[in-house]
Amino acid sequence: MTMSSKLSDWLEDEEQIDVSKRPTVSTQSEKFAHFNQQEKVEYLLLTSPVGVCHNEFMAHYIPRFGALIWKLRHEKNWIIDKIRCSQEEHNHQSPQYLYKFMGREI
Repeated sequence: MTMSSKLSDWLEDEEQIDVSKRPTVSTQSEKFAHFNQQEKVEYLLLTSPVGVCHNEFMAHYIPRFGALIWKLRHEKNWIIDKIRCSQEEHNHQSPQYLYKFMGREI
């Protein structure tokens, strides 16, 4: 294939992409990296028995997690408590909240 080839020429080329050479997801953190933000919020809430602090959402690059939590509460009927975070290791400069999944409404 030459540099002047068009994308459509490349698509019709006989070379096939070998999907078996793609890396497989082996660890939980690698799998988590492939989640979208909604899936990350759901995963964090479901796997954290103590709750998820504002700091944890920010550490995972989920800046608008409040809207995603609202969506879980109103569209999926999740019960999520909002509690002031008092974990000493977080060292909050201002009051932050902890979000804890309590179950689903039927």
